Amino acid sequence: MTTQNILLHYSPQRRNLLPVIKEVSREEGFVSETAADLIAKYFNLTRAEVLSAATFYSEVKTKKQPELIIKVCDGANCNLKGSEETLRQIELFLGQKEGDEHNALVKIERVSCFGQCLSGPNVQIGETIYDKIFPDRVIDLLRGYLE
Repeated sequence: MTTQNILLHYSPQRRNLLPVIKEVSREEGFVSETAADLIAKYFNLTRAEVLSAATFYSEVKTKKQPELIIKVCDGANCNLKGSEETLRQIELFLGQKEGDEHNALVKIERVSCFGQCLSGPNVQIGETIYDKIFPDRVIDLLRGYLE
């Protein structure tokens, strides 16, 4: 669904700004400057106001995202079980640091919790969350996605 189609489902009241931004991000993968301009015009706002609202929420992206996003839980239980070392193994294998945005294909992120603390350390690849991903297991899991 395009930004214009999404806007048609909402009245131009300020309370609908966030739902529109979230839906555009979910449907298109991110809120582009073009989408932000359309949203701004519809809500009688500036592009800066729309992007300011969008960047406040971590689940809303304002840049095109890589094809594969790898998220490593950094919650207390996962951290105690070795998630930091799992993250380091991912970084070494891919040759990039967590948060780097130079690779258009893969991005590594740290997240605070997946809510599956008893089965940690947890790693999410794409939309799938994997449990008990210890450093010695993570490379084989990644190979399955990258081959």
